[in-house]
Amino acid sequence: MLWVPCAAAGIAAVWAALAALRKKGKLRLSRFLVPRRAARGVDVSRYQGRVDMGTLARQGVRFAWIKATEGMTYTDERFRENRESAEKAGVVWGAYHFFSFESPGERQAEHYIETVGDLAGAFPPAVDVELYGKRRADPPDPADVRRELAAMLGALEKRYGVKPFLYTFDREVRGTYLSGAFEAYPKWVQSVDLPPRFNGCPDYVFWQYSHRGRLEGYDGEERCIDLDALRPGIRPGELTIGGGGFAQGPDMKRRFSE
Repeated sequence: MLWVPCAAAGIAAVWAALAALRKKGKLRLSRFLVPRRAARGVDVSRYQGRVDMGTLARQGVRFAWIKATEGMTYTDERFRENRESAEKAGVVWGAYHFFSFESPGERQAEHYIETVGDLAGAFPPAVDVELYGKRRADPPDPADVRRELAAMLGALEKRYGVKPFLYTFDREVRGTYLSGAFEAYPKWVQSVDLPPRFNGCPDYVFWQYSHRGRLEGYDGEERCIDLDALRPGIRPGELTIGGGGFAQGPDMKRRFSE
């Protein structure tokens, strides 16, 4: 019967086409695969301009990651305004730092702590680790990155009493710089084509499922906004400092690997 091999060939062709689209970054299924019971959120920076968290909350946004700092000197000009807007709207928030390969880790932590201050009632710190600019073509030495990142994470943990989140979007970064050295840290991952468990990160906590979202409530030069989801079954308030802290408990890997 010819239909059997023909059907098999057709399925293979479809999978090959999907694989090619994914490789080119044109396969964006994640937004359709986020569980309905997962809490939704956003992450914002100065590029979104003035952000009205109340307007975002009315569209279902329950939490927001807000860029605070980068390296050992840069502070996002909208950080304080965005934090105040989130608190006013009752949106649970966290402050993230963009890690620099050119600055000592302890100095970066000092800058974050000085800028952000107290985090009671907010998420633990988050550190964004990704290759940028010339570092995409000339990646830094893994041993150097691990040393400085460990120094920063250690300083943040000492100040806030909790382990920071680590954000990544690149399997290469996770494999080269993070794997085997930072497994104890809770994960916030970008995966815009498939859910994180299919992209090598089954124990994620936060999932950035789109970087091309469109919502009402901001007026910046960047019209798109990053969309995030919390692992199903966990409420945003559970992960705040003083709010339960599943990300810090001994059941972390069990809870986040289910």
